[in-house]
Amino acid sequence: MSRSSLLLLTLALGACAGKDDDTTPTESAIPEVDEDGDGATAADDCDDNDASRAPGLTEVCDGVDNNCDDEVDEGLGSLWYADADADGFGDDTNTTTACEAPTGFVAQGGDCDDGDNTVYPDAAERCEGLDNDCDGAIDEDLQTSWFKDADGDGHGDATSPLTSCDPPEGYASSSDDCDDTRAEVSPSDAEICDALDNNCDGSIDEGVTTTFYLDADTDGYGDPDYTTAACSLPARLRDLHGLRRQHHEREPRRR
Repeated sequence: MSRSSLLLLTLALGACAGKDDDTTPTESAIPEVDEDGDGATAADDCDDNDASRAPGLTEVCDGVDNNCDDEVDEGLGSLWYADADADGFGDDTNTTTACEAPTGFVAQGGDCDDGDNTVYPDAAERCEGLDNDCDGAIDEDLQTSWFKDADGDGHGDATSPLTSCDPPEGYASSSDDCDDTRAEVSPSDAEICDALDNNCDGSIDEGVTTTFYLDADTDGYGDPDYTTAACSLPARLRDLHGLRRQHHEREPRRR
């Protein structure tokens, strides 16, 4: 083989070798994969089998890391309150944040006693020593005024009041007793002739006294111009009557 022919063969073989080197990188390249079709390749997607998870997606409240930032439901969810007594209102000091209410939690707080289901905001106030409606007041507008009834006649003394749901021992609901030391004196009693205002009407012995007439001559008939009203014969008239009788007995009979 001539030197010129050998040179041509060498050049041809080099050209072929150079062509093979240019095509090798293209044939060995690895294609990009996006199994869930969410636009993020497997290399970037935190879950390439779930189209609801990919970098750049909006986080939604579903218990999943939608935007692949390694946080779940960040900035989302609602505040729930523990409702131990199941009255529909929760304890403001026992809360959690979640997409849905966990068991035993409710959306409304404000319960001032989460251990009593008769106590919650707007509950009907009952006279039982509890703040049923959580307004900070106990038994408001429900308690009754009672009055000390020392003599037990069912009528109390207006100067000794007490406020309570139920009547305490020795108290009455009325306050109209004019003498709480005498059981025979009250608005329920009938007036009797005893120098007392038995019926508490401000008058003494009205309508029950007897009219007595001065009987100076002890003849059994009195003077209508000299009278007095009393329960019994007044001492002055009784003494006068006795003196007149004695004088009459000592006076000699005229023949």
